[in-house]
Amino acid sequence: MIPSALVVDDSLTVRMDLKEAFEAAGFMVKLSATASEARTAIEQEVFAILVLDVLLPDADGVAFLAEVRRNPRTSVIPVMLLSTEAEVHDRVRGLQTGADEYVGKPYDAAYIVARAKELVRKRIAEPRTD
Repeated sequence: MIPSALVVDDSLTVRMDLKEAFEAAGFMVKLSATASEARTAIEQEVFAILVLDVLLPDADGVAFLAEVRRNPRTSVIPVMLLSTEAEVHDRVRGLQTGADEYVGKPYDAAYIVARAKELVRKRIAEPRTD
């Protein structure tokens, strides 16, 4: 089964850069520029990993992360937060809300993909509790 990634970032450059990196690593990739587009994508598909910008044009990325964690269908998806804001309070807020990883911009695409692969492997290896 080919893993799929949802990349949510308002920057076209970031979306295309991460799309290329994830596809090179064997992922199927869906791109969203807004939380609204991401909500629609999540309703239509199941993703192995979500890469989410903290600052979106239509929502706070951490608030959107909280929505993802509250939804039983998406609560177990590993989430990596991206942000140009390297301030400690944003990192702490994201991790407390349920992010699996927090990466500051500028980022290393190879690191993001490698870490995403680790998070996906870890989730697959975890025993189900239901």
